[in-house]
Amino acid sequence: ELLGHSGDITSLAFTPDGKSLLSACDGGSLRVWDVVPPGKENSDHVVFNLNSIHTAWVNYGPALFLSLDGRHLLTVYKTNDPARTEFSIWDTLLPAEGKRHPLPFTDTSCAAVAAGGGLAAFASRRGEVMLWDVERGKSRPPVAQPGPNPIFRLAFSRDGCRLAGVCQRPGQCT
Repeated sequence: ELLGHSGDITSLAFTPDGKSLLSACDGGSLRVWDVVPPGKENSDHVVFNLNSIHTAWVNYGPALFLSLDGRHLLTVYKTNDPARTEFSIWDTLLPAEGKRHPLPFTDTSCAAVAAGGGLAAFASRRGEVMLWDVERGKSRPPVAQPGPNPIFRLAFSRDGCRLAGVCQRPGQCT
């Protein structure tokens, strides 16, 4: 049993070497746990400023997304301008935050970050999907055009070559 978060755990990932488990919670923290011996919290953890993590995605989970390899965390932040939200990608092993960028959609519904941290994906409530090249700091052309339903989950394959999306109504996603 791992105790220490102030909110519900929303994302889990093991580091590539299998020695650590990362957990993110809706209370705005990222913690690193040593797996052997089990349950010991590593002193490296990130606690975000209170109310800085975007929570408008409450039906889909808060805006903290770990890569499958556990090395990167995509975090979406509130700003003083309610019409603008930003995201950054953290290196979880340092921990260090990358540059902040505006979200590609004003109605972003979910996000994902590929293993390696070089590629992120965002979905809109209109069913659009956009890829973001982290190294270049810019979006790629949309990979999916608007559909009849919002996408509320995205996941990259382990190698980052495939992206899966889940619609609100099964069978109606393209």
